Amino acid sequence: MCGNAEFFAWVRSLPSVNENWKYGLVLMGFLSEYLLDRQMEKKGSKPFWKHLEDLRLRWEGILKLLPKLKQGLEEVEAFDEPMVKEIFGEISSALLKSTKPKASVKELNFYLASGMGLYNRYRDLLRGGDLASLIETADDFASLIFMPIEETEGDG
Repeated sequence: MCGNAEFFAWVRSLPSVNENWKYGLVLMGFLSEYLLDRQMEKKGSKPFWKHLEDLRLRWEGILKLLPKLKQGLEEVEAFDEPMVKEIFGEISSALLKSTKPKASVKELNFYLASGMGLYNRYRDLLRGGDLASLIETADDFASLIFMPIEETEGDG
């Protein structure tokens, strides 16, 4: 199984994730989407969504979001899951290393939303999935989509 360190290194290797605050927001989006998914499973609704302010958060709102994220994860009994704790720790570390970025609200929320999108692709990681096999599967799928169609005798 691929370790959490590989997942974090993979996120950090994304070309536009070149600052701690960007890394923290991508992971925060990932974990926020996980919370929304768990809330829908357990409650049939997504009460955490209101804290995302329609993805128009300013930096101060993002800082306030972190304790709300922890509370939400505790409420759905997900915070004690090892990968969740580790991702939360990475978010905390990245944000503590950051100063207020000179970024627009749109840019801040782009990184948050991007992390939410990554969750839908890599959610199995939180259930013990293997990052290497997930990436390999995605690469195999991409190669099938872009594989040239060979003509065979009788095609016309």
